[in-house]
Amino acid sequence: MSLSLDNIWTVVILLVVVVSGVVGIMVSNEIATDVISDPTVDNTTKEVINEVNTSAPKIFDYAFGFVFILLWAAMLLLNYFLDNHPVFYVITVIMMIALFFVVAAVQDVYIEVTGDVDLAVYAAQMPIANFIMKNAVMVFLVMAMSVAFVLFAKVRGGQGR
Repeated sequence: MSLSLDNIWTVVILLVVVVSGVVGIMVSNEIATDVISDPTVDNTTKEVINEVNTSAPKIFDYAFGFVFILLWAAMLLLNYFLDNHPVFYVITVIMMIALFFVVAAVQDVYIEVTGDVDLAVYAAQMPIANFIMKNAVMVFLVMAMSVAFVLFAKVRGGQGR
């Protein structure tokens, strides 16, 4: 039971991180606009603020993609190296079905939140995170199939103990 709750929390945390990133970029952009339009601020500060403001979405997007792929690879490796009894495969399938509904809800929440006109502009600045979250169900199905393949290949390939 703890494992399924961990999976659910991981999905929810990914949602919170991406939405926080979108809102953070929006706030950063508004602050940068105010600083750049202020005539009392020197040009060096304006250049630095502008550079940080343009590079922050890319850095966040690449970091999210990297962490997401790292989590996926860790999940595959752990499933390959853990020694499980075959009864746990049935439990894994049940957990994946339950997690499917959570992922679908998270995808709907993300689409609803970023469907706002103000946030959609900033969400579009992060194409990797935006793609993963808007297609979370399909991404989850690919991940679930890869985990099922690893579990099946381990047992069928003679690697199961």
